[in-house]
Amino acid sequence: MRNKDWIILAVIIAAAFLLRLKVMDIPFERDEGEYAYAAQLMLDGVPPFREAYNMKFPGIYAVYAAILFIFGQTDWGVRLALALVNAWTIVLVYLIGRRLFDGSAGLAAGASFAMLSFLPSVHGIIANAEHFVLVFALSGALLAMKSLEDGGLWKLFAGGALLGAGYTIKQHGAAFILFSFFMVALYNLRNGSDLKRTARDISVLALGAITPFMAMCGTLYLAGVFDGFWFWTFAYAREYVSVVPFEAGLKALKAEGGRIFLSAPLIWALCLIGTVAPVWDRGLRRGWPFLLGLLAFSALAVLPGFFFRPHYFIYLLPPASLFFGAAIRSLNTFLNGNKRAVAKAGLVVALAVYFIFSQRTALASAPEALSRSMYGYNPFPESRVIAEYVARNTRPGDRVAILGSEPQILFYSRRRSATGYIYAYPLMERQRFAPMMQREMMEEIRRAGPKVVVFVDLKFSWGANPGSVLDIFGWLKEFVAEGYTLNGMVDLLAVPVKYSWGDDISGAPTPESGYGIYIYRKNAPATPEEGS
Repeated sequence: MRNKDWIILAVIIAAAFLLRLKVMDIPFERDEGEYAYAAQLMLDGVPPFREAYNMKFPGIYAVYAAILFIFGQTDWGVRLALALVNAWTIVLVYLIGRRLFDGSAGLAAGASFAMLSFLPSVHGIIANAEHFVLVFALSGALLAMKSLEDGGLWKLFAGGALLGAGYTIKQHGAAFILFSFFMVALYNLRNGSDLKRTARDISVLALGAITPFMAMCGTLYLAGVFDGFWFWTFAYAREYVSVVPFEAGLKALKAEGGRIFLSAPLIWALCLIGTVAPVWDRGLRRGWPFLLGLLAFSALAVLPGFFFRPHYFIYLLPPASLFFGAAIRSLNTFLNGNKRAVAKAGLVVALAVYFIFSQRTALASAPEALSRSMYGYNPFPESRVIAEYVARNTRPGDRVAILGSEPQILFYSRRRSATGYIYAYPLMERQRFAPMMQREMMEEIRRAGPKVVVFVDLKFSWGANPGSVLDIFGWLKEFVAEGYTLNGMVDLLAVPVKYSWGDDISGAPTPESGYGIYIYRKNAPATPEEGS
């Protein structure tokens, strides 16, 4: 029976991989651009936080550096790596479902995860950090589960280390470490272990979990960037998570949650049915506390800062998929004999066909059109074109200033930023460091003397609000007037998007305020004759 399950699982993984092949050419969005650019710097010997600032832990940069090294420095290579990570996560969800319930539940859970993790509504086709947190967290949790059964402390330590690695990729991974403590306590309680045994197991797990973090801190200290790391990931991060009021967060949760549910309502409905399936299926009850714990701590991973961005909901997909598996497994209560297998398989296949049909627009869309449908006027397709201009008009050692939050331009052009502020959002937030950050960004750009300046006049790239400090915009106007010429202009509202270069700019209409990108080229130094 196990061999048959693995064959079915292989078919599920192959189908998921083929679906992802259809969307691998979608342009990088800005988070991917950040990770890929920071990874490029690492491959060039530049440690995190020296030339690129962000509040995320740098484990994701190390992951991307490995991907770029193995698969090449292209967005397609990153998406290929994501497809492989997704395949392994499907296997992990299957193994956990099989361990909690049975093989049919595991297969249904794996199929559900394959579908839900593809949804554009959760940015499942984008190589966000959440995918990589999950693969480490689930691997660690599964290894810890096995260690509890066979008493192997080294396995427990290794499971903790995997969970800790997930935490170094993104701070939200801490929720899964807490879940592992809950899991250990639950297992020992059920098996009559004393408090001493439970404390020992949790201590070993915690020691494993903290090891990657300590290794990361030690590496950053030796690289001379620990102070920057600490400022961005602790001091500034505390400010960042206090920006969104609870009421605004609740509104965002309702909006995003509703949109995600409507993107695959039948599958989500079965997930919800699965939450109450133990009422009629006794066979599900033993695994229920584990699954409820996983749901609670996965929800905790979504909560920080009350931002509720679409890709944060990826953390909820494993428990949701396991609930889906439980719902399919609960059909045993109503069916007998061979009808069970046929009905369960038929239902999952029918849902898969429905799912593919529901995603037909995304699957048939050109990469640029799919990006536009997911991200609106965010200039991700345009970033490739702008990067080509930057690469043509600069040398590898030249610096480029991007005023906005579009680090993917730096990655595509393979040029280094004139400033470590590769995101403009912190400068616009109502937090105490914003004025200092603006002054620092201005000074870094002036000192670097960039060959090209790209000003992204787009609200989505700045996030300005009524309380924002706006000094940077007045400074930029003066800075480019001192020694730069407008040499490129992008009108994002034009259909199709209009690019104007060089002499064509004078005859082109100026883009509507808030929907244009302006590319300035540094003037050539005056010759002695010109200066006399």
